[in-house]
Amino acid sequence: MNLNQINKKWIFFCLIVVAQFSLVFYTIYHYHSISNSETILKFRLQGYDPKDFFRGDYLRIRFKDNVIKTEQYVEDNQYYIHFKEDSTGCAIPDYFDNEQTEYSIQAKVRYYSFDSTANISYPFNKVWMNQEDCKKAERIINKTLRDNRKDAYALVAVKNGEGVLKDVEIEGIPLKKLVKDFDEEPLSLDPTEENTTDSQTEVVTPFATPDTLPNNTPQTEDLSN
Repeated sequence: MNLNQINKKWIFFCLIVVAQFSLVFYTIYHYHSISNSETILKFRLQGYDPKDFFRGDYLRIRFKDNVIKTEQYVEDNQYYIHFKEDSTGCAIPDYFDNEQTEYSIQAKVRYYSFDSTANISYPFNKVWMNQEDCKKAERIINKTLRDNRKDAYALVAVKNGEGVLKDVEIEGIPLKKLVKDFDEEPLSLDPTEENTTDSQTEVVTPFATPDTLPNNTPQTEDLSN
């Protein structure tokens, strides 16, 4: 093997390394570019079967409002989801199309003809943390969602039709802070609430959509204008 062949291999190797690092740096830059956006949407959460809540080093969250009622058949594809805001400040999916707006987010839509609904798969459904913290976060979220007096929601930054998860909050407190304080106050989210430990698996919040909510559901405001 001559010197020229060795140099070519080293050059090829260096190009691969540079390309990989460039991809990593671009991904980080792209994430922070969206995360720093001033456009923030708040999404309500719902519970999971505890056995399917966390996987490895991330917590998989599920959004309560992820269905749009529509009589028009659409192919399963990526669309821009447009939202309206209810009186509590939460984002409710209103309609979807191929037009991008300030408050729209691109997501996969799957149409179900038997009940004329379009199910939305949001791309920002993972909270990264170690496995031990995932277990704590799972218990905190599921306990909160069983208590209708408390709110659990995700804050999503939106820019150019993309959304990234900024944080998960419960009663205005960041989830990671609650997880950090978990050992001191295992499940209490209220200073006046006594700490309790459940010995059995509890029932999680059932699936609900904007169309199946009670008649006293808060009025909504269109965000697409």
